[in-house]
Amino acid sequence: ILLGLLRMIQTVRPSLRVVVVTSIADSEDMVSFFEEKNCGVLHVHSDTFQVDIRHCRNPVSSYVSATMNTIKALHRQWKCNGCVPDSTILVFVPGSEEVQKICDLIAEWGITTSSRRSHKKHGSGAHHEVSPVDASIYARPLYATLPVPTQMRALEPCEVGRQKVVVATNIAEVSLRVDGVSAVIDVGLEWVRLFDSKSHSYRVVLV
Repeated sequence: ILLGLLRMIQTVRPSLRVVVVTSIADSEDMVSFFEEKNCGVLHVHSDTFQVDIRHCRNPVSSYVSATMNTIKALHRQWKCNGCVPDSTILVFVPGSEEVQKICDLIAEWGITTSSRRSHKKHGSGAHHEVSPVDASIYARPLYATLPVPTQMRALEPCEVGRQKVVVATNIAEVSLRVDGVSAVIDVGLEWVRLFDSKSHSYRVVLV
């Protein structure tokens, strides 16, 4: 819709310049859509990396629980490897509710594990206050309706000695770039707006 409006405006204002930046659309289709013979196309090539893809062998009853189990396993591996810097875990879930749920679970788990380590160090009878900063893992939410400053916090570099988990919707697939990612967890589900021919209305379906 937006590109269609811009093309209509260009017929009234030929001097209007439109710059389209995209990582998914075909450049030739864009040029054809705007009917521009002298349209310039700039391709930016990025590096490719070797990626190991692993799937769940069996269906899971709760993708939130399965995601948390995978995060815990990756975090333990990160600690065994010497806490390598810039080892962010990027998690894709369908909606903002799941984002907040997983962020809360990560915070609770991180504090719990830090508290256990502290009690072993100081003795079972010792009292030790544990804050989220004490945890070696922390989460940052990322979805479209968050305030911009909160979204920017998810893109900040990892804190020293801690592993960051960015829990996001599909906004991070094409709209933003998250640096330092060492592992990606994708539940393979998203909310899609579909037209229901029976009710003659749109509905949102998890697919």
